[in-house]
Amino acid sequence: MRLSIIKGLLPWLIFFSFADGTVLGLNMATVTSFACFFVFNFKTFRKHFILDNITFLLLFVFLIGGFFVQSTLLAKYAYLIANSVLALACFIPLFFHEPFSIQYARLTLDPSYNNNRLFQTVNTWISFIWGMVFLLSSISVGLCDFGIGSVLVMVKIIPTALIVFGLGFTILFPDIYRSSFIIKGSVAAIFGISPVKLAKMGSVSIGYRLRGEGPVIILMQDFGINMHFWDPDFIQKLSQRFKVVLFDYPGIGHSTFEQMPYSSEKISDYIHRFLEQINLKPKAIVSFGHGDIIAEKYIELFKEELKGAIFISNNCQSQLINVWSNSNLEADNKIEKIIRLLFSDLVIKRMKSKIDILYESSLLEGKCDEAILKKQKLLIENTNENKIINIPALSITGKGKIENKKSEHVEYEDAALGVIYQYPIEVVKNIEDFLIGKMNAE
Repeated sequence: MRLSIIKGLLPWLIFFSFADGTVLGLNMATVTSFACFFVFNFKTFRKHFILDNITFLLLFVFLIGGFFVQSTLLAKYAYLIANSVLALACFIPLFFHEPFSIQYARLTLDPSYNNNRLFQTVNTWISFIWGMVFLLSSISVGLCDFGIGSVLVMVKIIPTALIVFGLGFTILFPDIYRSSFIIKGSVAAIFGISPVKLAKMGSVSIGYRLRGEGPVIILMQDFGINMHFWDPDFIQKLSQRFKVVLFDYPGIGHSTFEQMPYSSEKISDYIHRFLEQINLKPKAIVSFGHGDIIAEKYIELFKEELKGAIFISNNCQSQLINVWSNSNLEADNKIEKIIRLLFSDLVIKRMKSKIDILYESSLLEGKCDEAILKKQKLLIENTNENKIINIPALSITGKGKIENKKSEHVEYEDAALGVIYQYPIEVVKNIEDFLIGKMNAE
């Protein structure tokens, strides 16, 4: 993304190096800039990128004025004219919410990020900063034309320093802002949570995070999402009494995938091997949505290690995975549908900002490949929904039919599928009462 933006500006960086107020300097600057333009920017020019169109027209004016008219006036003010026009090219598109840099950024970015708030904000700032670079450069050069300051300082040093600042901002700002955005209101913001770690098992790596001390609880999220979509308040409260393990399923987020049969048994085996590798033995499983498919298989295979299981929103059927896997939905439409599935109309407005942050920050932590989504949907379709759970279990849901009855059930009547986001502290209390009170967990 950053290289594409810099390539769009490259003809002008060259132009300012040669333009010195003389006709000869203008001609050299125009020829070298045009050469750079046709080498690096012609493809984007054909796509009608804003900056490239302006670059071509302005360089064409300089070509006519320098080579054919031999205009000393144009040569004298070429630096000022170029900076002024470029400043306008940066500022005007901002009023239409279409920063010039966003066109270059889209060349190398997954289309699903186009409407991402982080993506929009980063490009708005980059375009604004370059607008200020060109505006302040034109002011500096203009003041010099009125006899204020020396030519060396006002025409060379200040504009060069501004360009260096603009380049540094373009290179560094996206990563700095991305880091601050990811940890704002998301799982990564939780104080004391571990960084993402990798457990490698042959060609497969499982990405995971840990928080807390005490009996180990492993979290199994719904299909189609990664571990960063858990509610941060839920994780923080739960990890005050338990050691909480979050991880990504193979092929999602930070975890890699090999060409293996995508079955609940195979995934459960990887989870068990991954836990053995990091030397942890879970006392309980907490699943959300269709995470219960993996949880139930894990219980079937390794029940002797477990004291209990908690199934949250295990009445979601296939609604959420159908939204996650719909590649035809724009990001805004997708999150709107997700929110309407998670919450009742009474709380949608209150919960929207929380889910916005979780959705966008989790997306930045790694997407779910479409092939994996298809495998997960197939897994849901081929799973028996009436399995017997051979350990003490608890279902926590919003209002709605329970597809698979567990031994106990807590229902929040004013909640929908997003009960864990609407009542994170209360859900943790249910879990604590169930595991510590009834199971006497260590």
